[in-house]
Amino acid sequence: MKATDLARLAGAVKGLHLLAFFGSRARGDEQPDSDWDLGQEFSSVPALQRREVPASGSV
Repeated sequence: MKATDLARLAGAVKGLHLLAFFGSRARGDEQPDSDWDLGQEFSSVPALQRREVPASGSV
């Protein structure tokens, strides 16, 4: 997955006001088993659903 994919997915989340992407993947020094560090802020509180993204990055 690339940052552009993350931006596209974030754009589809209703009420998402801010998405912060940080950590090794944001810096570009990630390892194959690195996790994704994300912070989010919503303009309203939607019914949240957890979505697992495979390590392969396919969406």
